[in-house]
Amino acid sequence: MKNKLSVLWIFLAVMVIGFLFAGCENPAGGDRPTTINYTLGSDGFYQFYTNDPDNYGYGYWVVGPNPNADHNVYEVECKKISGYGGNGYGMIFGASNEITNLYYYVLIETSGWYTIRKTVQEGTNFISESVIVNNTALGGTWRAASQLTTGYNKLNTIKVVTTATTFEVFFNNVSVGIFDDYNAYGNRGGFYTSIGSAANENFPNTPVDTRFRAK
Repeated sequence: MKNKLSVLWIFLAVMVIGFLFAGCENPAGGDRPTTINYTLGSDGFYQFYTNDPDNYGYGYWVVGPNPNADHNVYEVECKKISGYGGNGYGMIFGASNEITNLYYYVLIETSGWYTIRKTVQEGTNFISESVIVNNTALGGTWRAASQLTTGYNKLNTIKVVTTATTFEVFFNNVSVGIFDDYNAYGNRGGFYTSIGSAANENFPNTPVDTRFRAK
């Protein structure tokens, strides 16, 4: 998955009320290719939106300060409004700064599957790698989670609680696993949206539209 850091990370200067909150307004322009990079809407959610074929196969992400860092908790509410359901969206955690390529992330998709991964540096490249959860490597596969609410426009809460040596992941306040691959790059969090290929998405007619709010 190719990655693009949202250029709107500069909004961090005004984020005294928390790390990232998510937004939602429908853009004008009909079927004209349009991209909205994590823009705050009137409902308090940040919105990522694109129907631009140039974005096929990319992942867009944004990182900022975690308002719950003192309590060792990351927590985000998120939902997918439209776009290919099999491509993930979710929460970044353990990131070092706003422009880093090093972080952990939990992605979910609309049929109730999830993956937990991290990025690592190999030379000048950054690659995605699985973590070991409950003594099982997730690998490149996804796992089903009954704790997730399935479908479009359905709100799910992703939470990660950290200790000195572990991460525990929760969906809708129910634990789904613990891993001790604890080499956090920092204490910042964020949002992530992956975009499918031309074979999966239907741009410009059907956009990828995801919403996020930090708790």
